[in-house]
Amino acid sequence: MIHRKYTAIIWHTTVYISSFFSADHGKSETHPELGYPKITHLLKKDGWDVGKRLVQRLRQEMGLKCPTKKPRLHRRGPSTGLPTKATHRNHVWTCDFVADRTAKGGSIRMLTVLDEFTRECLCIHVDRHLNAAKCGPS
Repeated sequence: MIHRKYTAIIWHTTVYISSFFSADHGKSETHPELGYPKITHLLKKDGWDVGKRLVQRLRQEMGLKCPTKKPRLHRRGPSTGLPTKATHRNHVWTCDFVADRTAKGGSIRMLTVLDEFTRECLCIHVDRHLNAAKCGPS
């Protein structure tokens, strides 16, 4: 009696999974770009009682993995918009860090500030070790 009960459960589960397998494969073929959460949602809408982990495991066994999306890079800080073109003297300045080595092998770092319109160097700050405290307003 117990043997028949477990055989029926195993057979029912096998039939359920095999029919689900074909339904999932159909959904995966029609929507190859979707991942397992959205395929699970579509199957639940069709009346299947499945979880995300089951769909994920079966899709991995079928080899139907869609490539993972790369995370979007978000801007940090306020946006300045498009670069502005200098129209007159002292309108747009640029700053740049330049690194070099001395004849003896020591390192030198320079912070240069240029006027974009005249292309003249407004200031150069030279030091062996430049950090934010040395470059910022004091």
